[in-house]
Amino acid sequence: MSAGALAVLISLLGLLKGADEALYDQMVTRLVPPPEAPGAILVAIDEPSLAEFGPWPWPRAAHGALVESLRAAGAGSIAFDVLFADPGDLADDGAFIAAAGPDVVLARDVEIIETPQGRIRTEVMPLPELIAFGARTGSVAMPIDFDGAMRRMPAQGGFTPEIAQRDAAPDGARIAWAGPPGSYPRVSYYQAVDAKASLPPGFFEGADVIVGFALRAVTELDGGVPDHFRTPWTPRGFGMMPGIEVHANALDTLRLERWIIPLGHWFVVLAAGGIAFLTAWATSGRSAALAVCITLVAALTPVATSAAALTSGVWLPPATWFAGAIFGGIGQTLRDYAHERRLRATVTTAFGRYLSPALVERLAQDPSALKLGGEKRHITVMFCDLRGFTAISEAMKDDPEGLTRLVNRLLTPIADAILEHDGTIDKFIGDCVMGIWNAPLDIDNHAQKAIDAAVQIVADIDRLSETIMAERKAAGLTDLGVACGVGINSGPCVVGNMGTSDRFDYTAIGDPVNLSARLEARTKYYGLRILIGEDTARDTNAHGLIQVDRVAVKGRATPVDIYTPVCALTDDATVDLAARQSCAFGKYRSRDWAASAALWGELAQDAPIAAHYSKVMIVRSNNFAAHNPCEDWDGTWQFDEK
Repeated sequence: MSAGALAVLISLLGLLKGADEALYDQMVTRLVPPPEAPGAILVAIDEPSLAEFGPWPWPRAAHGALVESLRAAGAGSIAFDVLFADPGDLADDGAFIAAAGPDVVLARDVEIIETPQGRIRTEVMPLPELIAFGARTGSVAMPIDFDGAMRRMPAQGGFTPEIAQRDAAPDGARIAWAGPPGSYPRVSYYQAVDAKASLPPGFFEGADVIVGFALRAVTELDGGVPDHFRTPWTPRGFGMMPGIEVHANALDTLRLERWIIPLGHWFVVLAAGGIAFLTAWATSGRSAALAVCITLVAALTPVATSAAALTSGVWLPPATWFAGAIFGGIGQTLRDYAHERRLRATVTTAFGRYLSPALVERLAQDPSALKLGGEKRHITVMFCDLRGFTAISEAMKDDPEGLTRLVNRLLTPIADAILEHDGTIDKFIGDCVMGIWNAPLDIDNHAQKAIDAAVQIVADIDRLSETIMAERKAAGLTDLGVACGVGINSGPCVVGNMGTSDRFDYTAIGDPVNLSARLEARTKYYGLRILIGEDTARDTNAHGLIQVDRVAVKGRATPVDIYTPVCALTDDATVDLAARQSCAFGKYRSRDWAASAALWGELAQDAPIAAHYSKVMIVRSNNFAAHNPCEDWDGTWQFDEK
């Protein structure tokens, strides 16, 4: 809308009128064909004639002789583009007066002078005696445009309407040019005075003859040219055109009704506003390259339309609606660019604290990859909770600032590991962090990346815990051990903005989220740092994982196999932990309780990290040995608490 308003304003102010006229000059001289045959012959007061008759002014008897010679040669009309306002020698004037008749048109001039008191109109007429025998008069004053060029037809009472003896062209009509200077037949004055001897028979037969100045020495743009004028051919390097040839062009335009009618200014205003709006609409949301192409096509449309209309005798000034198309295209492109910048800033602000810098950059480059408002995606979810935090809070209850710094210090490696492995930090829940993978952007191998992040978190928290304990010991404070538990699961969830219309967060909901939280809580029971659901294990082909148990958590009827990374139980490559655990768990599920308990006992000795887990499974095997489970037992352990 702003581009359209600007285009309309420019049109109303006429700021591009000069551009319109420059385009018109180039088009009209190339596209408008000349008449089949020139309808006027020029008799030039030129250098050869000055050499023949001497300096100007010449005796008026010579003009009388010219009239008689042209009349005898069959000229249809004889028009003088010369003012004969002052009386001369009586005998000399008499020869011209006697020759002047109804077929003669004499020049008169009208001059308008603007004064502080008002406008003064001065009309210069030929001698009354010259029109006493029927000679006609016409104003040789031609409309001159603001840039000094002649383009428009004369008004009623002008020189050419009087020669043609018909009404003037419509107001504002323009001349259809026959060609550059020199396009009309021209003879020297001295030749026309003796036409019978100097020119071929029938040369003037039926022709309209225009007599006036055409001096070659003054055909350039020197600013002081008498009776030579700027026309549409001048910008193309053809120089100034003699006034008699301008009249000849106007005469043919009028005689053949070839004039060019400029369309009303209202059309330009509407066209400028309309094309600006259409271009803005067409470029909205387009890529920069496509927007440029659309804008160029829209901008060339006014020029092409004007060119086509000009060949039909109608002038549609194109510059303003050309500018409207440019304004519309550029304005909309800038608006889209600003909108994209705002959107990128919004995305960066919204996700910069939750995504890795690389993912934020991907979102900023392609915001369309972000679908807000809820979408179903297959994601991997992690819950990571700090262990021993209650004891820490109790020990530091008198130092809340210190407790806050410690919590932030502990949560930092967790958040860093999630981001480093292309995850998204969903939220912080006290001393717990929720992370998700494969949302809001597609992430390859997201299940494995979540597992890798969990392994790094466990290692980083262990190192940080040792550092904190050393610092507290050095300060004489109570020793505080810190650990963490991680639950991971994968599956289809709904992710997006959840909450109310006023307050919402980007998060995920679904059964995989709930199971991930349950698995994190069960790490305490098994004494393991990481528990992984079977869907995540399936997504990674269980590579580097060992099955820990088959459980049914509270609130979920379907049992699920749970796993943990081998590297979370031992860093000794010589211990074939996976095979031994698989064997022990196989004995357990086949109800060979003694064998399973014995195998887990050996496992606890070789992998101390798995000692707590092994003890849990040994106690469970011994209990089942004393009290066999039901016949349809499939190895599932039922948890009645969260």
